Amino acid sequence: MRSPGHASTCNWIDMATLHDSSLGDADASGTTLSAADTLAVTAGDIVIVGGSCEGANGVTFSFDTGASTPTFTEGNVLRDCTTGSGAGDLHGTTHYWIADTTGNLTVRMLLSAARTFRHLRAYSFTPTASYTFELDAVAAAEGDSLSPSAGSASASTIGATIVYFPFYASHTFTAGSGWTEPAEFSGSVAAHSEYKLHSAGSQTGDATIGSGSNQVWMAQMAIFKEVATTPQNVLSWIRA
Repeated sequence: MRSPGHASTCNWIDMATLHDSSLGDADASGTTLSAADTLAVTAGDIVIVGGSCEGANGVTFSFDTGASTPTFTEGNVLRDCTTGSGAGDLHGTTHYWIADTTGNLTVRMLLSAARTFRHLRAYSFTPTASYTFELDAVAAAEGDSLSPSAGSASASTIGATIVYFPFYASHTFTAGSGWTEPAEFSGSVAAHSEYKLHSAGSQTGDATIGSGSNQVWMAQMAIFKEVATTPQNVLSWIRA
């Protein structure tokens, strides 16, 4: 996919690409949840992780990659559910890290206290050459319906966006129009996620779920923009 969206001084350039995805799930109580499969990462990729759990309010989330201890930054604006049966019991977050290493990494979610029904969904995205990622915008919401949505936020330029959906029960999931859920995230589970590689403009993080007895959801969208690591006049000369 090609776009002129970085800057008017540049010629047409490639957009970012999805590199890999991984996930982890555990119903039992615990503090550390490791992804069931490794995440392929190249130095310079952005690693974005959504995580959730159930239990009392007050838990804090952090993330690492096992042997290494990178600094992940929180990206979402909603953590504790206040809706229906999930109020005070369902919690979720998104974090991200610009990778400084290359390899197949095991993402871990670390909780400050033991909690049940723990889930994580992780992505790695590779930026365009000579670009990196920065957080651009966030949106979040919660509700009790078959149509979860984080709402809308504006992307200032091209980049990658993910939406993480913690649910208070297991549901099948259909990604919103223009969004993709990685195949390994599918099924009837209590956490789903979708992503989009986008141009500038409004992004709406929506989806639908299958019917069920409990439809409480949270939705957390994080928009990341591509930013040049080389001055634009130099890029223009290189690409001329």
